[in-house]
Amino acid sequence: MNFRASFCDPFKPDIIEIGKIEQEKILETFHKIPWSDYLAKMETAKQSEIYYSPSLEIENKDNKNGLSVSAIDGTE
Repeated sequence: MNFRASFCDPFKPDIIEIGKIEQEKILETFHKIPWSDYLAKMETAKQSEIYYSPSLEIENKDNKNGLSVSAIDGTE
């Protein structure tokens, strides 16, 4: 299958296009993101400094289905 990935860094206004990603690398990419660090930094940041919740999006380019995972707080 043909996948692409992107990431929303909460402190950057532009979405980071990771690009083509192999199916075997999707979980590895998810686990490498410092979700807790982003959430901790967001707790003390001004609201005007935050553009998104940290989010990883994976899209199957063949059928246009996608999955987005976002960290909201320590419980979600």
